[in-house]
Amino acid sequence: MAPKLLYNVRLCVVPKPKERPRKGKYGNFYSPTAKHEQDLALMMRVGIGDRDIKDNCRVEIDIGDEWFEVRIWELREHKRIHKWDLDNAGKTVLDSLEKAGILKNDRYVRELEIKEVPE
Repeated sequence: MAPKLLYNVRLCVVPKPKERPRKGKYGNFYSPTAKHEQDLALMMRVGIGDRDIKDNCRVEIDIGDEWFEVRIWELREHKRIHKWDLDNAGKTVLDSLEKAGILKNDRYVRELEIKEVPE
């Protein structure tokens, strides 16, 4: 049985990465505003309506010069292995590749596939 497409939206805007936490002049740390992220969330919510996805899924993201597209597919019979977020684990691996000198900078990554693989 083919996976069911749960969500598909294409927006004519480029998703900018969220800025990293910064150290203030008094030594305190703060997170820069996530206004862009909030704007994208609102646009995507218009595309999906009131439906929330609360089960295992596959997310595909294509990013063009002035647009991006998101597709979310249902994943049946896939047991969750780890309790942490997969995207954060992927970022940790990319950052480690950078620190090891294997990647000059992770901004050169043009395709990225991260998936949880049961043993």
